Amino acid sequence: MLFKCISYFNIENFDPILSDIHCPVVIHFDTSVILESVDTLSHDDNSNVVYKPKWKNNNANVFLENLNDENIHDLVEKLENLDVNNINVETVNNVILNCNSIIKNAADKADMIVEFKPKNSRPGVRSKKCKPYFNQDCYLKRKAYRKCKNLHWRLQRAETKENLIASSREYKRTLKKQFREYQKSVVDKLKICVNLIQKHTGLF
Repeated sequence: MLFKCISYFNIENFDPILSDIHCPVVIHFDTSVILESVDTLSHDDNSNVVYKPKWKNNNANVFLENLNDENIHDLVEKLENLDVNNINVETVNNVILNCNSIIKNAADKADMIVEFKPKNSRPGVRSKKCKPYFNQDCYLKRKAYRKCKNLHWRLQRAETKENLIASSREYKRTLKKQFREYQKSVVDKLKICVNLIQKHTGLF
Protein backbone atom coordinates (compact mmCIF):
# COMPACT_ATOMS: atom_id res chain seq x y z
CA MET A 1 0.00 0.00 0.00
CA LEU A 2 2.88 2.39 0.70
CA PHE A 3 4.09 2.09 -2.89
CA LYS A 4 1.49 4.67 -3.85
CA CYS A 5 3.09 7.19 -1.49
CA ILE A 6 6.62 6.92 -2.89
CA SER A 7 7.38 9.90 -5.10
CA TYR A 8 11.14 9.39 -5.35
CA PHE A 9 13.51 6.47 -4.78
CA ASN A 10 17.22 6.33 -5.42
CA ILE A 11 20.37 4.58 -4.19
CA GLU A 12 23.05 7.22 -3.82
CA ASN A 13 26.81 6.82 -4.19
CA PHE A 14 28.76 5.31 -1.32
CA ASP A 15 29.73 7.79 1.38
CA PRO A 16 32.05 6.59 4.19
CA ILE A 17 30.73 9.35 6.45
CA LEU A 18 27.24 7.84 6.42
CA SER A 19 28.15 4.16 6.59
CA ASP A 20 31.11 1.81 6.54
CA ILE A 21 29.70 -0.56 3.92
CA HIS A 22 26.23 0.57 2.81
CA CYS A 23 25.14 3.01 0.13
CA PRO A 24 22.52 5.55 1.25
CA VAL A 25 18.94 4.95 0.14
CA VAL A 26 16.84 8.06 -0.44
CA ILE A 27 13.04 7.79 -0.40
CA HIS A 28 10.54 10.62 -0.67
CA PHE A 29 6.94 10.04 0.43
CA ASP A 30 3.96 11.97 -0.83
CA THR A 31 1.77 12.57 2.24
CA SER A 32 -1.14 13.85 0.17
CA VAL A 33 -1.92 10.35 -1.13
CA ILE A 34 -4.99 8.79 0.51
CA LEU A 35 -4.60 5.08 1.19
CA GLU A 36 -7.44 2.61 1.36
CA SER A 37 -7.83 0.71 4.60
CA VAL A 38 -6.62 -2.88 4.64
CA ASP A 39 -8.76 -5.44 6.42
CA THR A 40 -7.06 -7.71 8.93
CA LEU A 41 -7.36 -11.46 8.61
CA SER A 42 -10.82 -12.41 9.74
CA HIS A 43 -12.73 -15.68 9.79
CA ASP A 44 -16.07 -14.25 10.88
CA ASP A 45 -17.95 -11.02 11.45
CA ASN A 46 -16.92 -10.65 15.09
CA SER A 47 -15.43 -7.15 15.22
CA ASN A 48 -13.88 -7.80 18.64
CA VAL A 49 -11.63 -10.58 17.32
CA VAL A 50 -8.84 -10.38 14.76
CA TYR A 51 -6.68 -13.14 13.33
CA LYS A 52 -2.95 -12.74 12.81
CA PRO A 53 -0.21 -15.06 11.55
CA LYS A 54 2.19 -16.49 14.13
CA TRP A 55 5.05 -18.77 13.17
CA LYS A 56 5.29 -22.10 15.03
CA ASN A 57 8.52 -24.03 14.61
CA ASN A 58 6.87 -27.32 15.52
CA ASN A 59 4.44 -26.95 12.60
CA ALA A 60 7.04 -25.92 10.02
CA ASN A 61 6.79 -29.21 8.11
CA VAL A 62 2.99 -28.99 8.05
CA PHE A 63 3.25 -25.49 6.64
CA LEU A 64 5.67 -26.58 3.90
CA GLU A 65 3.55 -29.59 2.97
CA ASN A 66 0.47 -27.40 2.50
CA LEU A 67 2.10 -24.90 0.15
CA ASN A 68 0.13 -25.54 -3.03
CA ASP A 69 2.62 -26.45 -5.77
CA GLU A 70 0.10 -25.85 -8.53
CA ASN A 71 -0.72 -22.34 -7.32
CA ILE A 72 2.98 -21.56 -6.91
CA HIS A 73 3.66 -22.79 -10.45
CA ASP A 74 0.84 -20.60 -11.81
CA LEU A 75 2.17 -17.58 -9.93
CA VAL A 76 5.73 -18.12 -11.20
CA GLU A 77 4.41 -18.49 -14.72
CA LYS A 78 2.50 -15.20 -14.43
CA LEU A 79 5.63 -13.45 -13.17
CA GLU A 80 7.73 -14.81 -16.01
CA ASN A 81 5.17 -13.67 -18.59
CA LEU A 82 4.79 -10.16 -17.20
CA ASP A 83 5.68 -7.30 -19.48
CA VAL A 84 7.91 -5.15 -17.27
CA ASN A 85 7.21 -2.15 -19.48
CA ASN A 86 3.46 -2.45 -19.03
CA ILE A 87 2.85 -3.02 -15.31
CA ASN A 88 0.21 -1.09 -13.37
CA VAL A 89 -0.99 -1.03 -9.78
CA GLU A 90 -3.72 -3.59 -10.42
CA THR A 91 -1.21 -6.09 -11.79
CA VAL A 92 1.04 -5.70 -8.74
CA ASN A 93 -1.92 -6.02 -6.36
CA ASN A 94 -3.09 -9.22 -8.05
CA VAL A 95 0.36 -10.78 -7.74
CA ILE A 96 0.53 -9.82 -4.06
CA LEU A 97 -2.96 -11.23 -3.40
CA ASN A 98 -2.06 -14.53 -5.07
CA CYS A 99 1.16 -14.78 -3.07
CA ASN A 100 -0.64 -13.95 0.19
CA SER A 101 -3.34 -16.50 -0.56
CA ILE A 102 -0.79 -19.29 -0.96
CA ILE A 103 0.91 -18.42 2.33
CA LYS A 104 -2.33 -17.85 4.28
CA ASN A 105 -3.84 -21.17 3.21
CA ALA A 106 -0.73 -23.07 4.29
CA ALA A 107 -0.54 -21.14 7.57
CA ASP A 108 -4.20 -21.81 8.29
CA LYS A 109 -3.76 -25.57 7.85
CA ALA A 110 -0.60 -25.47 10.00
CA ASP A 111 -2.52 -23.75 12.80
CA MET A 112 -0.48 -20.58 12.42
CA ILE A 113 -3.43 -18.19 12.23
CA VAL A 114 -3.96 -17.16 15.85
CA GLU A 115 -6.93 -15.37 17.36
CA PHE A 116 -6.20 -12.07 19.08
CA LYS A 117 -8.60 -9.96 21.10
CA PRO A 118 -7.68 -6.26 20.98
CA LYS A 119 -6.90 -4.72 24.35
CA ASN A 120 -9.03 -1.95 25.76
CA SER A 121 -6.85 1.13 25.36
CA ARG A 122 -9.33 3.75 26.52
CA PRO A 123 -7.74 6.06 29.13
CA GLY A 124 -8.95 5.66 32.66
CA VAL A 125 -10.43 2.20 32.11
CA ARG A 126 -8.98 -0.36 34.49
CA SER A 127 -7.27 -3.22 32.69
CA LYS A 128 -6.73 -6.73 34.04
CA LYS A 129 -3.21 -5.83 35.21
CA CYS A 130 -4.37 -2.90 37.34
CA LYS A 131 -4.94 -3.31 41.05
CA PRO A 132 -8.60 -3.38 42.12
CA TYR A 133 -8.19 -0.09 43.98
CA PHE A 134 -6.61 1.68 40.98
CA ASN A 135 -9.41 4.05 39.97
CA GLN A 136 -9.75 7.22 37.90
CA ASP A 137 -8.02 9.37 40.53
CA CYS A 138 -5.00 7.06 40.51
CA TYR A 139 -4.92 7.14 36.73
CA LEU A 140 -4.93 10.96 36.61
CA LYS A 141 -2.21 11.25 39.28
CA ARG A 142 -0.06 8.72 37.43
CA LYS A 143 -0.58 10.59 34.18
CA ALA A 144 0.50 13.87 35.81
CA TYR A 145 3.53 12.16 37.38
CA ARG A 146 4.66 10.69 34.06
CA LYS A 147 4.22 14.05 32.37
CA CYS A 148 6.47 15.72 34.96
CA LYS A 149 8.96 12.88 34.69
CA ASN A 150 9.24 13.20 30.91
CA LEU A 151 9.53 16.98 31.13
CA HIS A 152 12.32 16.77 33.71
CA TRP A 153 14.12 14.15 31.63
CA ARG A 154 14.18 16.57 28.69
CA LEU A 155 14.95 19.85 30.50
CA GLN A 156 16.88 18.77 33.62
CA ARG A 157 16.02 21.94 35.55
CA ALA A 158 15.59 22.57 39.26
CA GLU A 159 11.99 23.66 38.69
CA THR A 160 11.07 20.51 36.79
CA LYS A 161 12.75 18.39 39.48
CA GLU A 162 10.64 20.04 42.19
CA ASN A 163 7.49 19.44 40.16
CA LEU A 164 8.52 15.82 39.65
CA ILE A 165 9.04 15.26 43.38
CA ALA A 166 5.71 16.92 44.21
CA SER A 167 3.78 14.91 41.61
CA SER A 168 5.46 11.70 42.77
CA ARG A 169 4.42 12.33 46.38
CA GLU A 170 0.88 13.18 45.31
CA TYR A 171 0.66 10.02 43.21
CA LYS A 172 1.91 7.83 46.08
CA ARG A 173 -0.43 9.57 48.52
CA THR A 174 -3.40 8.87 46.25
CA LEU A 175 -2.41 5.22 45.85
CA LYS A 176 -2.12 4.73 49.62
CA LYS A 177 -5.46 6.44 50.21
CA GLN A 178 -7.29 4.31 47.65
CA PHE A 179 -5.62 1.17 48.98
CA ARG A 180 -6.74 1.94 52.56
CA GLU A 181 -10.29 2.60 51.39
CA TYR A 182 -10.26 -0.63 49.41
CA GLN A 183 -9.01 -2.59 52.43
CA LYS A 184 -11.68 -1.03 54.63
CA SER A 185 -14.44 -1.90 52.16
CA VAL A 186 -13.23 -5.51 51.98
CA VAL A 187 -13.13 -5.81 55.77
CA ASP A 188 -16.62 -4.29 56.07
CA LYS A 189 -17.98 -6.77 53.53
CA LEU A 190 -16.37 -9.65 55.40
CA LYS A 191 -17.92 -8.47 58.66
CA ILE A 192 -21.34 -8.32 57.02
CA CYS A 193 -20.90 -11.84 55.67
CA VAL A 194 -19.86 -13.15 59.10
CA ASN A 195 -22.84 -11.47 60.77
CA LEU A 196 -25.21 -12.99 58.22
CA ILE A 197 -23.73 -16.44 58.79
CA GLN A 198 -24.04 -16.05 62.56
CA LYS A 199 -27.62 -14.88 62.22
CA HIS A 200 -28.86 -17.63 59.92
CA THR A 201 -26.80 -20.62 61.00
CA GLY A 202 -25.84 -19.98 64.59
CA LEU A 203 -22.49 -21.67 64.01
CA PHE A 204 -20.50 -18.95 65.78
